[in-house]
Amino acid sequence: MGMLRIWFIGGYTVMLLMVIAAMGIKVISVLGPGGLGDATKVWADYLFEPTRMGAILGCIGVVGLLWIAALFKIAKGVDEWERQWVKTLIIGCVVMSGFFVVLCVVGASVFFLDGFAGEVAAKIAGYMTSPVLMELSFFFIGVFLLMVFQIGRRLYEGDEYVEIEVPDEDGQ
Repeated sequence: MGMLRIWFIGGYTVMLLMVIAAMGIKVISVLGPGGLGDATKVWADYLFEPTRMGAILGCIGVVGLLWIAALFKIAKGVDEWERQWVKTLIIGCVVMSGFFVVLCVVGASVFFLDGFAGEVAAKIAGYMTSPVLMELSFFFIGVFLLMVFQIGRRLYEGDEYVEIEVPDEDGQ
């Protein structure tokens, strides 16, 4: 496996695991006293304190930019087929990341909105994470992002019309 693919998959995996761990800490801390709720409450209070959130997000952003810079540097020295392979991976990962972004926005709105809006956000988050509906919401968000990508690609590259010359039966 080429170095570009290893760096891409490794970096994306680490980023995804960090997002899942942060969401898990926040969710488990809500459980309350006893068991994991006590330990994660301390972690969540430390990590999600507003004064630290900016620094933590800034560090994550810097690490993300360094990862992207490393990918660009490595991409200059690899074959074209490997760049196309990673480009396809990036499109798939953007679709998956789109789901997590929507889920994070809905989840954050549960904590920050009060009243009816907060209850609606909690219902949507519950539906999005239930076993069957999560797959359906992932599918619909993916289809939506795919359509947006295709529209953007068509606007940027133009329509793709292919002309095929078919020879006559006489061989002319």
